Amino acid sequence: MARAAANLGSIQPAISLTLRSLEESLGIVLFDRDTRNLKPVPEANYLLSEADRWPSLSAR
Repeated sequence: MARAAANLGSIQPAISLTLRSLEESLGIVLFDRDTRNLKPVPEANYLLSEADRWPSLSAR
């Protein structure tokens, strides 16, 4: 998360909060989490592949 936050010019807590909020709004878990790793679940990969079909999502 820290690396993703740095790449996005943000901070880790903001990225974590945004991902949790997205999961809550979708009603699914997108990542398997442990203390050191974050791994996308199949649903996350599917969502990412579908986002390319929706310009308003992929532009974010």
